[in-house]
Amino acid sequence: MIVLEPTVELEPWDWVGEKAHKIIGTSEWNSYWDGFLETIGIKPTYSGSWFISVEQINQPSNIKKILNLPDDLSINNIDDCLMPLLGGYMLFENNNILFEPQCCCDLGDINSFKELIDLKSENWYNLLMGHGLMSARRIENIIEIKEVPEYAGREPIIEQFEYKELHKAILEAEQKINVFREKIEVIINEIFNDTELSNKIARRLSGQL
Repeated sequence: MIVLEPTVELEPWDWVGEKAHKIIGTSEWNSYWDGFLETIGIKPTYSGSWFISVEQINQPSNIKKILNLPDDLSINNIDDCLMPLLGGYMLFENNNILFEPQCCCDLGDINSFKELIDLKSENWYNLLMGHGLMSARRIENIIEIKEVPEYAGREPIIEQFEYKELHKAILEAEQKINVFREKIEVIINEIFNDTELSNKIARRLSGQL
């Protein structure tokens, strides 16, 4: 089974302070980070990961901290002040991670995955997400996705997916984003008490605007 999982990225130093800088990459990190996340009702996508499924983001206090909204937002300046939340999409097959979000990916990358639904060409098509190192092509009923590593000396990763399965996973991911948008919109409206503004902020942050 193929799953395209929307995630937000929690930068550890924003949540646990300077200690994160000292222990990231050590044997202590995974248990420390996982233990902290458990205290706030969150489970990472895998041990030690900064990427958190949007389905895990439920507590109002966590939502507010993730959003970190400026006080002077208005209908007119949302596009200038806000970007989709950092994170992106993890692609699983039978619970195995095939692709993780790259640097600078965000929830708006669902639009690049949705382009795969209409992809017809056998030529590699660049997917505009992160640093632009992913591409895809379609060969009959197979979609191939390629990721070029950012660091020299590593081979590109190419995975194949049946079109119907990937199509279904993309639509299910979009539905998860819809649910997430509705959750954060409630919290945003509690802050601004303006339904139109709150809806636009929520759509912007969830990559739907």
